[in-house]
Amino acid sequence: MKKGICMLLALLWVLSVSLAPAEGAAPAEEDRTVVTRHTATIAGKEISYTATTGFMTLNASPGAYEIFYTAYTLDPVEDPASRPVTFLFNGGPGSSTMWLHMGMMGPQRIVLKEDGMLPGPLPGMKNNDFSLLDLTDLVFLDPVGVGYSRASSGSDETAFYSYSADIESVGEFIRTYISRNQRWPSPKYLAGESYGTVRAAGLCKYLKEECSMTMNGLMMISAANDFEILEQHPGSPVSYAVYLPTFAAAAWYHGLLDADLQGMKLEDFLRQVCDFAGDEYLRALFMGSGLPKEEREAVVSGLERYTSLPKDFWISHHLMAGCSDISSTMLSGQRKVIGRIDTRFTGPVMTSGVSSDGADPSLNGMTEAFAATYVDYVARVLQYPIDRSFVAMSSQIEPAWDLSDFKDTYLSQENILHDLLSGNPFMKIWVLCGYYDAATPFLAAEYVYSHLSLNEELLDHITFSYYPSGHMIYIHEPSLKQFREEAEAWYR
Repeated sequence: MKKGICMLLALLWVLSVSLAPAEGAAPAEEDRTVVTRHTATIAGKEISYTATTGFMTLNASPGAYEIFYTAYTLDPVEDPASRPVTFLFNGGPGSSTMWLHMGMMGPQRIVLKEDGMLPGPLPGMKNNDFSLLDLTDLVFLDPVGVGYSRASSGSDETAFYSYSADIESVGEFIRTYISRNQRWPSPKYLAGESYGTVRAAGLCKYLKEECSMTMNGLMMISAANDFEILEQHPGSPVSYAVYLPTFAAAAWYHGLLDADLQGMKLEDFLRQVCDFAGDEYLRALFMGSGLPKEEREAVVSGLERYTSLPKDFWISHHLMAGCSDISSTMLSGQRKVIGRIDTRFTGPVMTSGVSSDGADPSLNGMTEAFAATYVDYVARVLQYPIDRSFVAMSSQIEPAWDLSDFKDTYLSQENILHDLLSGNPFMKIWVLCGYYDAATPFLAAEYVYSHLSLNEELLDHITFSYYPSGHMIYIHEPSLKQFREEAEAWYR
């Protein structure tokens, strides 16, 4: 796997924050949990719930390790076994789960402007009316090496940095939590974002085969289940075609297109671009220099019309412009770049450019704001003082990540997803896509999930949702509201 794809999917940053114990409180022992009780308003109704926060110490084939987690359970519940439970994690690999916890589904969320912009460097938190806690119990966890989770003393932490070790270590946490809390009869769900969707598919297979535990559903947020589609290279024409609608959406959002296109609804415009990408553009990429001249000129004109990037730009890139080039060029006349995590965001030109290892204006200040909010929340609201450093994002994990399970090929999970759906007639998959996500484009997810070779009767077990937002659909409040409404239907 080329260096960079995992950090493209991870949110591209490193941050460690240390928190001293609250004044007068002893540091929390790392093998205990703290239980607190709260109320929240969700979907306009007040609910009561219990939060259990702390470490679970476990053993897997790589060694002993400590998973930090927070479990939210509804109060009171006559029969906990009949209530759904959802396990949640972000991706990377190398990202903590503070994003889903404080941005999307926890009972408290970070304060952002409606469009997702930060109101200030330390925005604080507020009640999350869009949480799913009234629909399902929620268990947020961090894999080894991120958040507060670590390998235990005597264990090699880098041994956990692989596709298979990650799945086994997280899978053992889920199995143990289910057993200790007598939740085997409960409907069980996994929710992952970005590389977390890779983890979710792998976990579903592991839990079924090694623990005799089946999932009722997988929530795939900004899905990344085939790296060959996401890693643009000349040997994969599809990898360029699936990105085109996302950058067309960016041009539409920034008002760069002709009036007739700007006047269209975003969804209608993008379906037109998707048709072009899968037809004329993909044929041109497939044919290469063998494409007749008149057809090539028509495709170049279409690329200019849908992206606002001039014909000379596309010709100089042999019709195969990559994300970094497009992000850096689209608003170059204004000396701005557009984001990759969210192409709605713009920022001044940086010397490193917009790339998997460079700056991303859609993350400027965001990681620090989420980390500060989460660390404060754990200590002050969940009452778990801890002096261990908090790793929001780690750049050390991605270069060390072992994908040898996929020897001599890209990570791809079409066969895994096919077998999961074919072997469990009750399981459903929900794929959530942001139109402005240039890290995991929505057309890439459509391509992967339409190539699972499923029997026709299983096709309706996969549901797609689309949002006018980026990779982190939840920072855009209208998208978060839409998500909540659709989640009610999916769970119920």
